[in-house]
Amino acid sequence: MNLIDLTRKQFGRWTVIAPAHSRPQGGAIWLCRCVCGTERGVRGDILRNGQSTGCGRCASRSHARNGESPSASHIRRRKRPKKFLLELLQNPNNRKGLTIHQRPYFVSVVPRLISLGYRRNEGCGSWTVRKANGNSTSWTEQIGLADDQGEADGKTVFSFAQAFSLAYTRGQGEPDYGDRITVANALDEYETALRRNGQPAARAVSTVRNRLPKALLNKEVAQLTRRELARFRDSIQGVKSSTVNTLFITFKAALNRVPDKKALANKDAWDSLKPLPEEHESRNVILTNAQEKALVKAAYEESYEFGLFVEVGAVTGSRPIQISQLKVQDLQADQLRVMMPSSQKGRGRKISQIEVPITIGLANRLREIAGSRPGNELLLLRHPLTHPQAKQLGSWMTKLPKSEFYRYPFQRAVVKAGLDPKVVTYYALRHSSIVRLLVAKESPRLVAAMHDTSLAMIQRHYSRDIASLNEMMRPSLLNIDEPDEKVAIFRR
Repeated sequence: MNLIDLTRKQFGRWTVIAPAHSRPQGGAIWLCRCVCGTERGVRGDILRNGQSTGCGRCASRSHARNGESPSASHIRRRKRPKKFLLELLQNPNNRKGLTIHQRPYFVSVVPRLISLGYRRNEGCGSWTVRKANGNSTSWTEQIGLADDQGEADGKTVFSFAQAFSLAYTRGQGEPDYGDRITVANALDEYETALRRNGQPAARAVSTVRNRLPKALLNKEVAQLTRRELARFRDSIQGVKSSTVNTLFITFKAALNRVPDKKALANKDAWDSLKPLPEEHESRNVILTNAQEKALVKAAYEESYEFGLFVEVGAVTGSRPIQISQLKVQDLQADQLRVMMPSSQKGRGRKISQIEVPITIGLANRLREIAGSRPGNELLLLRHPLTHPQAKQLGSWMTKLPKSEFYRYPFQRAVVKAGLDPKVVTYYALRHSSIVRLLVAKESPRLVAAMHDTSLAMIQRHYSRDIASLNEMMRPSLLNIDEPDEKVAIFRR
């Protein structure tokens, strides 16, 4: 093995003097001299990969004596002296010596509240602000690029001083209410947090804010009482009890986020309120097989594409938003099924694929419109492929003017089928599919999985429809009025 000559080469503070000796397990030891005069034997591979750049004893003393910035090579990922990090990040040249790592190097802007982070990348580094939420969590937001490879412009590239000031400004995005945090402040804070996390918050929080009286909005959270909250809940009229419970879930979540010990000490005032009893009255419209066939036939008279959209809903019982998201790759015509995308109903739910069987005729029609198109394209389109804007207009759930929505063609099809458009909606196909399978004695769990719902929802909303169609169960009941063969009765 050829020895790489490192004599008279410099590695950080080390200057290689001469080779010392070779190790039995391989690799050479080189005699090196530090800038402070210390001599030591260092392995050649450690010198070349930058793990050792000096003796380590003279760095802090020399920098403290000369007023210089410490070398970035002494700042390690796991054990780094924080008293030098703030000074090091101010110099672009010193920042280049930091270890490339996914996690940023943070320095404090406001102790225990706002921090400025620098992420070392292969190219230009970036600045990040981190703000504590007061409940053992925090949020982070990227500020922009660092001035490692060019001058700062204050727009996309920032110096340390600019990033430090911007981190303080962005960290103050949540106003300081001092010792007096009102219900209105709590709702504003909760809405800001939800928007930051990408969750739809405007409608739920605005509804709560509009329902609350002014006196309650301006009252401090620490002074709320259970009696006045119960009085406000009972005063809401004209809505279902389930809607009131939903409003109070949002209201309680906003109050629980208040970073105030006095307010949280009063937590029992809203946590002790029990939800109102909900009345589940199902208003499902169940169609017969003949009515569904007539409806699908009328839909095909509107257009071939719309007929497929309605037939898929009648066969699979899926929601229209799920059907509109079907892609060419989701069709498995040879196996007579489609991989239906799930809906986003529920908390933090991710999109998954649900195996849904289809008929032979529907599989052939879907195979025909799929053709040789790429797998990532939408399967069902609003217009035929010969239309110049077929792909741009997209599926039947694309946000176009109301006259272009699927419900208007569906209402015309309902009228042609001899049904009432004020009663029959697209969801009647879903309700009819669920009841049809349950009456056919299919497993309720399989029915719930196929229709992307839960067993509890099936029992809650479809028990009345199944109970009215119990003719299939009556022959299995015991009838003492009918004569039967003699049965021996055994007694103990």
